[in-house]
Amino acid sequence: MKLSIIFYPEERDYTELLQGKTVIVLDILRATTSITTAIAHGAKEIIPVRKIEEALAFKGTDKIIAGEDNGLKPESFDLGNSPYEYRNNYIRNKSIAFRTRNGTQAIVLSKPADHLLIGAFVNSSACAKKAASFQKDIVIFCSGTRGEFSLEDSAAAGYLASILSQQYDVSLDDAGLLLAASFLEIKRNDFAVLKQSKSSRRLKHLDKWTDVEDCLQFDIYDVVPMVHQGVISLKS
Repeated sequence: MKLSIIFYPEERDYTELLQGKTVIVLDILRATTSITTAIAHGAKEIIPVRKIEEALAFKGTDKIIAGEDNGLKPESFDLGNSPYEYRNNYIRNKSIAFRTRNGTQAIVLSKPADHLLIGAFVNSSACAKKAASFQKDIVIFCSGTRGEFSLEDSAAAGYLASILSQQYDVSLDDAGLLLAASFLEIKRNDFAVLKQSKSSRRLKHLDKWTDVEDCLQFDIYDVVPMVHQGVISLKS
């Protein structure tokens, strides 16, 4: 198996690049962390959408409307994009329509993949094991920050790359080799640099620093949300 990495999404057709492969989408701060947290705490399913209007189309149904715009919960939404909001019984056995600026965009763009996994620091080991089990080439799709490189997504890609290469004999491309090596240095410095990223600073400005702490926890969940026919759940 071979591993390649997409650093941030572009408005293009990814069919040729992703078809026949296993894709792991990362949006560490905060979408894929919140999605994983929700599924780990009993959410039935999550429907990722790209626009606020698409999420609001579910108003009046039995679905929870959740996500963010410019880092904050839209007034008409039920929940925001903070992981702690999904650690409660309110979401148990519920369907959630979920929209964020970066993460759900990458998820929707990744639909040509044969297998589409939701990854984060909080479930990296489980995610790597699941991805390797399909015995297909793997693509890590970083959501980035507003169409640009994201430090925390790339660091998580490096962590996944190191697990996949060491434990599952996955061959890394040049980007994977670089990120795996960089992650070792980031880890050596107690992940301090991740707390200086653009997204981390922005969340601190929005008084959401606890979200950063939540999202930088490692392997606390043994669940791997997967996308099937446009819906995220534990079904593969």
